[in-house]
Amino acid sequence: MRQFRSGENADMIEFVPEYKINDGYVLHISDLHVPYTAYDVIDTLIDQYGSSGEDKTTLVLGGDILDNEHISVYSHKNLDSYLEVINDANSLIRKLSQYFEVIVLDGNHDRWIGKSMNNQYSNIGLMLPQTMNYYITKDIYFDYDEEMFVIIGELPHVHYYSHRFFKIGNVLFMHPSNYRPTPGATVRGAIETAMEEDIDFDIMIIGHTHSAQQITHFRKVGIESGSMSYNRKYITKTGRFSKAAYIGYTLLSFSGGYCVDYFLHNITMHNKLMRRLVGYEAVDRT
Repeated sequence: MRQFRSGENADMIEFVPEYKINDGYVLHISDLHVPYTAYDVIDTLIDQYGSSGEDKTTLVLGGDILDNEHISVYSHKNLDSYLEVINDANSLIRKLSQYFEVIVLDGNHDRWIGKSMNNQYSNIGLMLPQTMNYYITKDIYFDYDEEMFVIIGELPHVHYYSHRFFKIGNVLFMHPSNYRPTPGATVRGAIETAMEEDIDFDIMIIGHTHSAQQITHFRKVGIESGSMSYNRKYITKTGRFSKAAYIGYTLLSFSGGYCVDYFLHNITMHNKLMRRLVGYEAVDRT
């Protein structure tokens, strides 16, 4: 595995995990932000690409699985309902693992819990998992009376990487730490960073921006894959994000261990176009 310099800490060198598939499809969705998840779109993706048999499509959840507004400085939401949100996220992972081979990456929202623990408990916090994704990708039992949950074991068909990047063949999947508001600019910067670190890839797929955009930069294909969540009112009120999120996903076709074709589907723009052309009644809460 090659090494990659984390954008979150320029002095930290981390390994890029690699997941191998030979032939088949890889579906990438990102920024689910439970409980603001576009569950209706996910159900459609299950119908289109999911399989309850052995031959499952690989599904990459590219970070920000949980919104974690309960511990956000922008929300100030009461912690009473946090356990329910964790349960919802775990239930979603369970459901998806019935139809896909699921790979989970960390995003910036996922790691808020680690920052919160480190701020409150110092050295003890550093001994604990730094992201809630560690827990929601396990088989866990929820005890609402005691306000706790217990890890029972592993979930089948679920693979969690405590990184914000990993590779399949010639494709580098990433949830960058940096953000640029211009569509395509974030993935452009991420491509440059990966090339500086001598990462071998042809295609980069990222989450984080909530933008659905495809570019070519230094002969590398860069795709911002959109989001799988609807706008969060508490974020909009702060004025931090003035642009609407675009619901979208990327489908990649692999042959011989390498990506040979890819397609970015901007669902938000598709729905708007269809309504203008034929009066199509599509769900659009963005």
